[in-house]
This record gives sequence, structure tokens and C-alpha cells, in this order.
Amino acid sequence: MVEIMLSRLSQAHYDTINPLLKSGHLKSAIEGKYHYPHTIVLIPGLSCMFKCTFCGRNYDARFKNSDEKYYQVYKQIIEQDKQRSQINIGGGLEPMTNPHINKIIKLLWENGYRSRMITNGFMLTPRWVDKNPEVHLLDHLRISVYGIDEEEYNRTTRHDKGWSVVKNNLIEYNKRSHKTDVSINYVILPENFLRLHELFNYIDDIGGVRELSLREDFTANQSIKDRKLFKDVLFSFKDEAIKRGIKVDYGYAMKELLEGRDNCKLIQCEYKHLDNLQSPQVKIYVDPKGDIYSYTGASFLDRQGSEKHILGNVWNSSIEQELKKQKKIEPEKEDLKFLDAFAHLIEYYKWSVRNESTVSSTE
Repeated sequence: MVEIMLSRLSQAHYDTINPLLKSGHLKSAIEGKYHYPHTIVLIPGLSCMFKCTFCGRNYDARFKNSDEKYYQVYKQIIEQDKQRSQINIGGGLEPMTNPHINKIIKLLWENGYRSRMITNGFMLTPRWVDKNPEVHLLDHLRISVYGIDEEEYNRTTRHDKGWSVVKNNLIEYNKRSHKTDVSINYVILPENFLRLHELFNYIDDIGGVRELSLREDFTANQSIKDRKLFKDVLFSFKDEAIKRGIKVDYGYAMKELLEGRDNCKLIQCEYKHLDNLQSPQVKIYVDPKGDIYSYTGASFLDRQGSEKHILGNVWNSSIEQELKKQKKIEPEKEDLKFLDAFAHLIEYYKWSVRNESTVSSTE
């Protein structure tokens, strides 16, 4: 049944699912068996200066101090990882607010990891970089950009200096000599998709990038209604990106629009598609306290309803020991808010295989 379901997937979904099946991680998740995670996301942020309109976190949440424990917990994970998982740095709170982020990056590099960090870039000032040259040890640094002009950026982040500070930081960082690949991540909202081409102006201003990640926000069922017009915009954008030599990751739905599937939308789970073991075999998130989560949205500090999703704690333990307990968490309807697009796809695929059902959006 796994192979039958795989053949029904669109190319965009196949490219995500197939490697996870081949590695055995997704097969273990489908069968409800233990497997060490394919990907571990360290989420070391202690606070965030932005209050983005689309973010589901508790805006007042912050860790109260910069305890050395907030480094030691990640040191323990990295040194215990005998399976050589993919380890990245990201999270709902800004990772650069952790004063130990330089040591975390250096430790990953010393242990041979090809690591990447996702950040909003606000703290990536020339002064910070001078004090923390370890940032150049990252293989990939992805900056999230929340608007293509000052008004849109500051309205989205609710920070009146976000636009100017981040843009200047990127300009100055790109002037430096380093081997880190720098890319930007941009979320397309329904109200700004017609202006997508203006993103190239921003790229020119900051000194260029070789990679770009585009995502369509669907967190509040805000998928762009006029798919045909959106498709025209994307084709024009794609042509310009090719001319400029920029590699673009369009995500699931946009990639399929470009491949001629006009009615394609992001797969979104229903309550019935969730199971009580979740999918830690595929990806987990670990916060500064050492708590383990399978859903990225549940890992946001002090978010209502998230506490029950803690799968274990690595402090004085290990990821392997905690996940082998296979903690069961009975799903509820409100749990859907904790899933990102990747988790929606994984959980729906698992359910489809188990129920010999067809993924409707891929037929």
C-alpha cells in the first residue's frame, strides 16, 4: 500500500515523501515503530522582537534568563547524536536571542554537521557579527523577509524599525568575505501577491542572493483565490529568477501551479487524520528547556494547548530514551493549529496509507 500511495503523489509531494520512505523514517511512523529522528530542529530562541501578524505564538512569551543550561542541552544533543541526523537551527522565537548561539553553531561545525539557521536577521548587525564570527561556520543562513517595502514589512512585524535594520544588516553581511550561503524566505500573502516581482528590487538592494524560498500563507485559510492570475504572476517571476541565476524553492502548491496543476492547494489535515503517536521519527523540535515536540507550532513557548504535546525531555536523558517511550497524545480538533505544511503532508500521507485512501489533491 505504501508503494501504491507513493505512485499517486504529485511530483512536489513525491520529492518530500520518497526520501523519508527510503530512509525508513516514514515507514516507521506509519507502522508506529520507534526510529531515531531524520531531522532535529534546535529552537534556542529566548524571545523575539517581532510580533508577526501570521505567527501563532504567545507574543508575551520569553525565557526569563540566559542560563548556561540553554547551551548545555544542545551540546548534549549534538554529542549524543550517533545516527547523524540533519540538525538545523530555527524556531518560533528568534534563535539569535540565545547568547550561546555562537557556541551552538561552532559545536555543530566541530562535529561535522552541515547546518543551517533560519533567523529574522534583526540582530545580524555588523557589530554582532564581529563579536560572533562563528556565524560564518554555518553552511546556510536563511533570512525571513516579511515585506517588500517598509510599510508592508513594519505592518506585518509590528516593529517600526524592522525594515531598515534587517535590510541594512543584509547589505553589510553580503559585503563580507565568507563561505556561508545566504538566502531569503518570503511569505506571499493574499494582499501582496500581485507585487511579487518587486521582491527582485529588494534582492538587488541587499547585494543579491543565490537562493530564495517562497511560501504561500494558508494559516487562516487565506489561500489566494484567483489561482489563474497567481499562476501568471509566478511564471513571470520564475522567468526573471532564471535569468538572474537565482534558485527558487516554491513549496508544494506553487510548484504544482507551475507544473500545470491549476487546482492544486496545500494538503490540510482534518482532525480524523491525526494519530496519538505523531511523527517524531521524521522530525522533532527541541526547545531551550530540553522539551521535545513533533509539531513546530506546539513548540512555541507558552502557547495555549501546547504543553500536552511534549514528547519528553532530554535533560539528564537522551532523545533516544525519550522517544522509545512512545508517549501517546490523544489528538483534539484544536491540535491542527500546531501543524505546518510539512506536518500536514506527513500526517495525511500516514492516514491515507493506513486507510487505503487516495490523497484527493494528488489525483
